[in-house]
Amino acid sequence: MIQCAKLNLTFSPQRFTSDFDHSIWRKIQELGLSRLVSSSRREINDDDHKKADRWVLGAIDLALIPPSLVETTWVSLMNDYTPKNYQTASQFNDFMVSTYVENGSTRFGVDIWNVYEAIVNRRLRTNNHVEGYNRQMKAEFPIHPHIDQFIETLRMEHEYQHHIAEASQVQLRRRKKIYDQIDIKLVTWREEHMNKK
Repeated sequence: MIQCAKLNLTFSPQRFTSDFDHSIWRKIQELGLSRLVSSSRREINDDDHKKADRWVLGAIDLALIPPSLVETTWVSLMNDYTPKNYQTASQFNDFMVSTYVENGSTRFGVDIWNVYEAIVNRRLRTNNHVEGYNRQMKAEFPIHPHIDQFIETLRMEHEYQHHIAEASQVQLRRRKKIYDQIDIKLVTWREEHMNKK
């Protein structure tokens, strides 16, 4: 979206999916905080490790809760679980607030990265299927394909996709059971949360 703005292109997607958890983990690594939550934590006592785990996992879990609760939840997580004696921990908190959490002044609004509505409406939460297709196409083409090779590869891909589409009408591909279980848990937690109100 930033590149589109630089090029004066209008970009108004209906839905946008980002790697929210990857962004958080990269920032944790960049700030040298990954040792707080890694399995080899000899220099950190168990209580500090548990608090750091709750802090990082809480940051990632912000994507799963109702958008209206994101800011207050993050404030509670910061107050209760921010690791002490780590200056970069407060830098991570500042990053979260300025990039994702603070209403009205964040770099990426909650509507971009929060998947709560997708959970409630049983929509896809990732774009892994698109990434898989792109990886497959990248493997098919050399860096600078000749136009004839490009056209022939696209033709073969079209035929392949056509056969897959025909086969899918005969037999629907079942989702992995683990993803159905995750969806059920998320909906159950949502209902429990709504019943507490």
